[in-house]
Formats: sequence, C-alpha cells, structure tokens
Amino acid sequence: MAAFSHEVHPLFVEPYFRANIAGAISPLQVEFIQNLKMVKNPENYISENLYIFEEPELKSIKDAVQEILDIYARDVLCIPQSLYVTQSWSLTNTNNMGMHAHSHSNSILSGSLYYCELPSPPSNMVYPARQLPADRPAARAGQAQHLQHSDCPHHAPAE
Repeated sequence: MAAFSHEVHPLFVEPYFRANIAGAISPLQVEFIQNLKMVKNPENYISENLYIFEEPELKSIKDAVQEILDIYARDVLCIPQSLYVTQSWSLTNTNNMGMHAHSHSNSILSGSLYYCELPSPPSNMVYPARQLPADRPAARAGQAQHLQHSDCPHHAPAE
C-alpha cells in the first residue's frame, strides 16, 4: 500500500473555558438567588426573572462575569469586539432531576455559573456523541463550569 502524506487541521474547534470568580460572590448574594421566585421548567425549576444580573444585588457577579467574557473574547476568540450577557437566570434541580436537551439561539456563547457548592458526585453535561469526562474536578462555588458555543446542544441527565 502506498504511503500518503497528510495533515490534520483544527477546523471546528469548540473551546471549553473555566474560570473561578468565587471572590465576587457573597453569602448574601447566594441567599438572594436562593430566594428568587422559581417556576416549573420542562425538567427542573427556573427563576421567573430571566435577567437576574440586572438586579443591583448581583452587580459584583455581573461585573466578574463581564471580566471573564472580556478575557474569553481577547484570549480565546482573539477578537476586538466585546461579548456581553443577554440573559441570566437561576435553575434548581432536585434529586433525580435533569435538564432537557436544548441550545441557546441568537448568541455566541453559553455559560453556567455555579454560585454555591454542588452535591457530589456532580452531574455531567452531555453533548451529542461525547460527554465531559466523569473524572473532571467537582464544581465549586464561583466556578464558571461551562462556557461553550451556544449552538452546541446539551442536556444533563437525571441522576
């Protein structure tokens, strides 16, 4: 068989970004988020307010997330444009609850911010034909666990 030369080029790269903003989240802010009015979502509960970063009580979190978006735009996407949050909400999952399959339209990135400690073991976010490694570090308060392209469908299975 003949040997053919070849090259591999990373054409469809989907970066996965993680940052820690724990210093920007106070216990009072955690309490504020936990006291938001929640409504039923297909498989869990979502805050009635879909723009919680507009609440004055969450300004330091909003500012920290904006700094992370600025880093992502500059260092990962290598673009001069600014990224910004268009919507922000809180989700609550109780035992044996997951997240329905979905994607976020009309945006470049989607992110999840874990504002408090999570139970162990953490649930995995599932993407088509792949799953985040089960041995990834557990989420800790203040860590933006997921930041990925918005058109990538994802869900979290019920445990």
